[in-house]
Amino acid sequence: MPRDGFNRQGTFLSYAKENATPYSWTSANGMRLFKIGNPLAAYDPDIAGYDAERSAATQLRGSYAVTYKIRVNVSSSNGKRLAVLLNPRGGAYAGYIRTSLAGGPSTGQLLPSATLNMGDNTKAIVCAKIPLSSTPQTLLIELIPAGASSLPFELILTPYSAPAQVDDWTLY
Repeated sequence: MPRDGFNRQGTFLSYAKENATPYSWTSANGMRLFKIGNPLAAYDPDIAGYDAERSAATQLRGSYAVTYKIRVNVSSSNGKRLAVLLNPRGGAYAGYIRTSLAGGPSTGQLLPSATLNMGDNTKAIVCAKIPLSSTPQTLLIELIPAGASSLPFELILTPYSAPAQVDDWTLY
C-alpha cells in the first residue's frame, strides 16, 4: 500500500474497548456524560498497534470501527426513569447502538434513523428509555462508530419522570 503520510495503517490486537468494572449511576445523581472517541481522556486512549511497513509502533486514531461496551449499574432512588441520549459533539455521526439490562431483552438501532440527521451538535437523540428499580441493575451499552463518523460524541444518562413524552429517535 502506498504511503499516505498519515501513518494510518497497522495491525491491532483488538478492536474493542470495555470497562471491566461497571460505573454506578442513580437517578438522583442527575445527568451523567460519557465522552467517547476522545484520546485526550485517560479512560479512552487510542488503541496501540504495530505498522509492519515502517517497523514501528502505531495507534488507531479516532476509534473508528471500535466496538465499545460500557457497563453501568443503574437504579432509581426517586422513581424516575432513564433515557440514554447520544450527542454528536464532533459533527456528523453514524453508527450502531444496542442497550440491554442484565437478563432482559436488548434493543438495537442504527444511528441516525432514516429520517434524522445527526450532524447538529447542539441536539441529542434518544437511544433508549429504561424503567428503573431501586435495586441496581447492570445496563450494557454496546456501540460501534462508523468510519465516516466525526468523533468525539457523548452518551448522556438522563433521568426523567413518567409519563413524560420522551419519544424514541427524536432530536432534542
